[in-house]
Parts: sequence; structure tokens; C-alpha cells
Amino acid sequence: MKPEILVEISLPRSGAIPAGQIIAAYKASRFEPVALVLNGVSAGSVNKVLDPVVPTLPLDIPGIVYVDICDSARLGRLLCGARMLVASTPWLRTAAELAGLEVCRSLRPAPAAAKPVGMTLVVTPPPLQPVASGRLTRKPRRSAALAAASSSVGG
Repeated sequence: MKPEILVEISLPRSGAIPAGQIIAAYKASRFEPVALVLNGVSAGSVNKVLDPVVPTLPLDIPGIVYVDICDSARLGRLLCGARMLVASTPWLRTAAELAGLEVCRSLRPAPAAAKPVGMTLVVTPPPLQPVASGRLTRKPRRSAALAAASSSVGG
């Protein structure tokens, strides 16, 4: 089963691994696979965060897969099939929009005692649109979207 939920894992300004975000993504993977888009964070670092968490959940869950943000071919395929993306960098937001995903909303820390989530944006596919035949369709996705985003950022 191909992940339709992607969560970007990148280092915040503090340089600390976003353990809460990683653990939340893993717990969400109880219901369907989740792809962690690693941006400046190694798979080994993520594994260290998850080592104490994995034994607390059943072993038959769909789980997570890692994809490096530099693997543009694989990331492009995942973006084109994504239902939801949690992105924390402008580069990935741009790549998602070029792949046909529509910006849904920004996540901001709630006032008072709420903890910041470290995630800045959620994007989802555009809503279904009726076409002349009466069927519902989505806005077409551009296959070269990720390549265009890569060239515009210099990577």
C-alpha cells in the first residue's frame, strides 16, 4: 500500500530532532502507511526516537516509510498520489503545489498552554469538480512539477 500521507521531518532552528512530530506520525501509521520526508534528518536519528515507541504498538500496523527529500523521483511519485502533506519548508510546499496539491491551511500554535506542533502547512488535493459528463474529476497534476521545483530552488 502506497502512503498517501506525507510528513516532512526537518530540523527546527533549535537544531533539536522533532521527536514529538516523529512519534505522532508513527502513531498515525496504525491506520495507514505514512511517509516521513527526511529533510536534513537521518533515518538513524528517526530510528533512535522511535526505538522506545515501536514496542508499545502492535507489530502488524502499516507503519512508516522514509523518503529523502533529495530523492526527487520517489518524492514526486508520492506527492502525485498524496491525500495529505504536512510540510515545514517552503521548498516542499512549492513542490506540492506544483504537483497539483492545494494549500488547505496553516497550523499555528494555539494561544495559552498549547504546545507548538512544529508543522506549518497542510495541503490536500483540490476538491472534486463536476465535468461536462457529470462525473467528478480533480485538477490534473503535472508530472514535471517536482523537477521544476528543484530547478527553482537550485537543487
